[in-house]
Amino acid sequence: MNRILKFRLIKNGEIVGWERHILTYPYVVTTKCIVIQYSEDGKTDTPFDDNWTCEKIVHDDKEQYIGKRDSAGKEICEGDIMEFYSAMVEKGTNPIKRVVVKWNNNYLRFENCFNGGKIIGNIHGNKNLIEK
Repeated sequence: MNRILKFRLIKNGEIVGWERHILTYPYVVTTKCIVIQYSEDGKTDTPFDDNWTCEKIVHDDKEQYIGKRDSAGKEICEGDIMEFYSAMVEKGTNPIKRVVVKWNNNYLRFENCFNGGKIIGNIHGNKNLIEK
C-alpha cells in the first residue's frame, strides 16, 4: 500500500514544480520507506513513473495538495483561489464568493475548499482576484 503526500513548490512567488512523498513498503511488509520525488508538472500520480525523478527542484516554499479536486477536476492546493456560489448572502449582494484555501491550526483542517467550487487562480499569480 502506498500513501502519497503532494506539494506545489514555490520560488520567488512563482510555481516551479511539484514534490511528492510516498510512504511505501518496497521489499518486506515490515519495512517502511519514504521516497521523495520531484516533477515539473506533477501530472501523474503513479508511483515511480518517468515523470517524477529524485532530482531536487530548488524552492523556498511549498503548498500541500489537500486531497480534493474542484468542480473541473483540478487538484486543490493551499493558496488556491476558489470561486463558489453561496445561497446565504444578504439581499442585493453578489452570490459569487472568492476565497483562499488555507490551513487552520485551531481545527487542524483545510478551510475554504467547498464542494462545487472552482479554482480560478492562486495567491502567487492572481492576487488581483482576491476581494479585499
